[in-house]
Amino acid sequence: VPEEWGGKTVFVEVSGLTGQGLDELVEMLSLEADLLELEASHRTPARGAVLEATIEPGFGAVATLLISDGTLEKGDIILCGHSYGRVRMMRDDQGQELDSAGPSGVVRISGLSDLPEAGDKFLIVDDLSKARTIAQERAHRKRIKEAVVRPHITLESFFSQIAEGKRQELLLIIKADVQGSVEVLRDALSELGTDEARVKILRAGAGEINVSDVLLADASDAVILGFHIGPESKARALAEEKGVEIRQYDVVYKVIDDVREALAGLLEPLKKEVALGRAEVRQTFSVSGVGTIAGCFVLEGRVERGALLRVVREGKKIFEGQVETLRRFKDDVREVRENLECGIRVAGFDEVEVGDILEFYNIEEEARTYEEMVARAKSKVGRSDNKG
Repeated sequence: VPEEWGGKTVFVEVSGLTGQGLDELVEMLSLEADLLELEASHRTPARGAVLEATIEPGFGAVATLLISDGTLEKGDIILCGHSYGRVRMMRDDQGQELDSAGPSGVVRISGLSDLPEAGDKFLIVDDLSKARTIAQERAHRKRIKEAVVRPHITLESFFSQIAEGKRQELLLIIKADVQGSVEVLRDALSELGTDEARVKILRAGAGEINVSDVLLADASDAVILGFHIGPESKARALAEEKGVEIRQYDVVYKVIDDVREALAGLLEPLKKEVALGRAEVRQTFSVSGVGTIAGCFVLEGRVERGALLRVVREGKKIFEGQVETLRRFKDDVREVRENLECGIRVAGFDEVEVGDILEFYNIEEEARTYEEMVARAKSKVGRSDNKG
């Protein structure tokens, strides 16, 4: 709440273009620091945070640091995230060499063993071996954490992901050597999808597969397709680290064929009923603690333990369930064939009566093809047009 409304927060209107309010901002910050008695010690070892870090020729790992407390001096032993070292070079934001820097100072230093990450905290320690040990432990923990890579989708893994109900859309990033190829691929691949298995192009452009493409694929769980083009070295390394799939092609129809096969894997399999046999209930027995046992004669086919069944009475289906137990005389059996008698316990149903017909079947799943998907989509369109 601003001070004008009775609050305690100072608001200052500023503009980076015109410079409006900048002097007032500095003045108010200084005033607030005095009122809050904010002080930083110059006598203690420095501590602060990393703003950025890069590799520079002749210097190696160079980090830009913001000192929040204490004084940083050239030669100090610094521990910074999973990197460490002795401060060998120190410059201010104007590139001037420094021997020391105090609180609120922004400096660039060299001498680190590795690149720290932006946001890492740094501090000064008194022993190089101690700094090395701590940094190595941090690096080890970081490697273990990064080793647990979230598995990404591949064109080959679509079927299993769909079976688990995790995916109904194929996300693609397309890169090609020229814009004409990009447009051809984008149009051709977009036309492959239907309502059941959709294709979504997240990005399409000319040029090498770069780090930005890999980061997008990592965040969105997409597959990168390269046509007459490959990944940059950094992009390739990042893709391997993140587990992002990059597929490279030289022929357009091969791209289309691979995506078409992946879409076929996206389709839910067709469920087909396979008839096993029929039996007639000729006697019923009530068994304490078990329920009703149907004494049956197999009219045709066979009965399998665990098979699905329908109970039909006077031509009408009255129950659907499963064969819980199947016995012949006193023995449990796996199946009973035509013209033989058996005892059947229908799971969850004790109202079976003499004269009922039991129809036995199984459900088999059959993989669908891309052509079947397209034909089904066209038939839906035809039906909707007829209704209109």
